[in-house]
Amino acid sequence: MLATAALLLLLSADQVVGHAWQSDPDAQDASLACKSAGVDHSKTVVAAVGDSITVGATCRTWKGGFVKVMQDVLGEEKYDVRDCGLCGHDAVRANHGNKKHATYWNTSAMAESKAMKPDYVIFMLGTNDADEWYNTSKYFSQDFLDLVTYYRDMSNKPKVITMIPPPLSNFTCSDMPGGSNPTCLAPYNKACVIDCVLPKLVPSLTKQLGLPPPLDLLTFLGGPTHTNKSAMPGLHPDCDGYELLGHYIAHEVFKV
Repeated sequence: MLATAALLLLLSADQVVGHAWQSDPDAQDASLACKSAGVDHSKTVVAAVGDSITVGATCRTWKGGFVKVMQDVLGEEKYDVRDCGLCGHDAVRANHGNKKHATYWNTSAMAESKAMKPDYVIFMLGTNDADEWYNTSKYFSQDFLDLVTYYRDMSNKPKVITMIPPPLSNFTCSDMPGGSNPTCLAPYNKACVIDCVLPKLVPSLTKQLGLPPPLDLLTFLGGPTHTNKSAMPGLHPDCDGYELLGHYIAHEVFKV
């Protein structure tokens, strides 16, 4: 916790220094593409699996998300970082209550992220599942376990890092039925699922898989009740938020 506090102090949102690629509409870094063919295994290969928060929505797709920041922080000499996020995708399988969103299962990103044989998999899905929790909740745990197991049990045995998604809207979890661990189904509330259910469920599922505790992006950004709105103004971080997350993940996982 001391390291997290120190990093937040160092990278408060009003001190973040932006990059040219965050404001240049023509900027693009093809080296981040989720393509196994060009992966350099003389370096540490990192595959970031997730949704639009991984992609970097609201701060230029493939150009301003935390994946790009991680690559900048880690350096191209030793690390090959790939963005295998897909906007609007779920952890649950197809037809498991997800009518609004596609599933990450059986996508080209899923296949490519496995084919590149990464040394690390940074995994974060669940935010879109929360959008239809009234249907997806009964499938989420098993599908999440199965999907993370897909990466954990790859032949090259990558280190899999799960993450608790960022907060949504300062939801006060104690106000919901069930207190600190509500179902958020009566009444249904998307923010409640993101701010209250996933922060309890993801660590439990991660523990079942025998993996290290997940990185807690919700708490890092002040959730659930004191969200840093200058970094996390809505469902997605802004450029400042992605900058914070990229540095935080690089620091926590790779000790950079």
